[in-house]
Amino acid sequence: MFAVSQIIAKNLAQHKNGGSALWINPERDDCWLSVRVRCNSLKLFCQDYAAFTFLQQTGAEVDFSAFPATGEEKYDWVIMNLPRQKALLAMLLDCAASLLAEGGVLWLAGENRAGIKSADKLLKLHFGRVRKLDNARHCGLLEAGEQLHIDGRVLCVCPTKIAMPGGATFVNEGLAEFQWGERTGYGIAEHWHAVKL
Repeated sequence: MFAVSQIIAKNLAQHKNGGSALWINPERDDCWLSVRVRCNSLKLFCQDYAAFTFLQQTGAEVDFSAFPATGEEKYDWVIMNLPRQKALLAMLLDCAASLLAEGGVLWLAGENRAGIKSADKLLKLHFGRVRKLDNARHCGLLEAGEQLHIDGRVLCVCPTKIAMPGGATFVNEGLAEFQWGERTGYGIAEHWHAVKL
């Protein structure tokens, strides 16, 4: 069993039994079997085709795609193996946060050399509670909960018409203010609409 899977297996007793679970990018081993007995349903998701085929051959319910489908299904527990790329981690955290049910938790497990020691900074952008569950010699396990919800309001809108031969483009640019947790941020949103005359 891989080191990241070992730290997850070692800490399974810290998670209450039941509920639905999604594991994003599990290792090519049988650790998923230990997780499956602790929840009502477990779905695996892989971005790596070799891991997908291995896990499929072991009998796991596993999907292969660029990103997990963000439909109606919500999970009480999302486990994610830390990717080495920070940009990919940020995108996967956005996705995972949208897949969590209200009151759900996220476990993020990864190797030290992949950046698990600094991953809590990205988790704090999505969650109000982040804590270290375990720290082994070469890897670590973080838990996050209490999703931060983003609220916002439009401060102003500037409509613009750009005329061109045979048509026009209407652009509405809006300055918006957003709040998440105790933080406030500002951004510009644009809506383009082209029409033929």
